[in-house]
Amino acid sequence: MGDLSAQVLGLLFPNPFVLAAGPTTATAERVLEAFRAGWGGAVLQTVASGLPDGWPQGSQVIRSGAKRWGIVDFNTRSELTPRLMGQEIDRIRDSSPDRPLLVSIIADDRAEAWQGMVRELDAHGIDGFEVQAGWSNLVRGSRTGELGQDPEALARTLKWVKQATARLLVVKLSPNVADILPVARAAMEAGADGFTATSGLSALGGIDSDTLLPLPLRDPAHMVGSYRGPGLKPVALRWTASLAKKLGRPVFGCGGVAEWQDAAEFLALGASAVQVGAAVEWEGVGIIGRLTGGLQE
Repeated sequence: MGDLSAQVLGLLFPNPFVLAAGPTTATAERVLEAFRAGWGGAVLQTVASGLPDGWPQGSQVIRSGAKRWGIVDFNTRSELTPRLMGQEIDRIRDSSPDRPLLVSIIADDRAEAWQGMVRELDAHGIDGFEVQAGWSNLVRGSRTGELGQDPEALARTLKWVKQATARLLVVKLSPNVADILPVARAAMEAGADGFTATSGLSALGGIDSDTLLPLPLRDPAHMVGSYRGPGLKPVALRWTASLAKKLGRPVFGCGGVAEWQDAAEFLALGASAVQVGAAVEWEGVGIIGRLTGGLQE
């Protein structure tokens, strides 16, 4: 059988399938279950700092009849504080000391919010951070666009993070741009070691046919979320190819990976590994056998 191991940013992944940040990586128990099943690595669910209690959260599954076409997320961050997430990291490391492990992070537009969180998490055995640049953050108390749409704001943020840690720094880029390369170059100049391509597409979760209110109904004031799932794949493939060809930095392909053939497409375009999110949430961590088996064949 073929060797599926992958060297990415100096880390050895037993295979190129990595759990994307999300509900599947919310706790040590879930991550360890995935590692036992055979996943190559994981990005822990996004830890937030400095964001208000009213910051919208939630998700909406997009369906056509019985078929699921994706998920529209509304900033679904971890419920854990950096201190509590650190305890989860310790539990993972006690059982799986060598499996690559990153943690996703987001904060508002203050150096202290980013650096305090990073220093707290850095004290534990993670390999690096994934900055979530595909969500809005808060600048001086008002809602703004995504961090990954503003090269200057992203570069400033990454410099703050680099001041607080010597660990690997991956940026999960936003696909909601005319050209991803200027943002990625600004991130490189600020210290990014690699990229994840991509976060979700700006999207509307749907309209309830009975009430004509936007979904999810519990928060109609915030209509626009972040779509991930099969429909994201063509966009993620495009940006993965651009980043790999033009910049030469390691890229995690991310968006619509549900079968081994999807992973093969990302790898053929220059991705070093792939991240899987929605497919695992729908089918469970056991799909890793299908993914690795197909890719080996």
